Order: sequence, then C-alpha cells, then structure tokens
Amino acid sequence: MELPYSKVNHLKVTTLQQYAWEKLVLSGDFGFQNNHREEWSVFHTHYGSQPVPEKDPDKELAFNLNTLSASVKVRFYRFFFVGTCIGLGRTASTERYFRLFILIA
Repeated sequence: MELPYSKVNHLKVTTLQQYAWEKLVLSGDFGFQNNHREEWSVFHTHYGSQPVPEKDPDKELAFNLNTLSASVKVRFYRFFFVGTCIGLGRTASTERYFRLFILIA
C-alpha cells in the first residue's frame, strides 16, 4: 500500500412507511447508517518532542460511526390539500450525538 491512502465504507439503509385513512396520514421514517473511515500517511509531526506511536504510526484518522434515526408524522387534512402536520424525530449515534426535533406545521 502506497501512502497517502484512505479507505471509506458507508452503508445506509432507510425505510418510509405510510398509512392513510380518510383525513389522516401517519408516516414513519426509520434509518441506520454505518460510516467507517481510515486515512493513512507517513508519520510526521509538527512538534519535535512527539514520539512515534508504537501501534499504527502511519494511521492519521480512524473512526467507525453508527447512527440510528427515526421520525413519525401525522397529517390531518381539513379539505383537499390543506391540513396540519405534527411530528417527532430522534437521531442517536455511537459518538454520543443525538438530536430530537418536534415539527408542527
């Protein structure tokens, strides 16, 4: 393997489910993502006192991030295409990042 070198693998799986009644539509959107990335380069330092790492000295960056997401929305139609939408969503990942949102339109 010649340096610099990078390896990226991104997997994304999503599904959208909808159920409709006379004046009501319920929808759910669910997903999973895996993002695995590694970057390699000949070890170098900007600090004279930094020692060479014992394990994988040429690995500059490495992470493996898993993310789950989900949202649920309910639409009430008054007439034709005029209505109200309310929803709730959640995102969580292995990097302790999460997002919660509420939509009212």
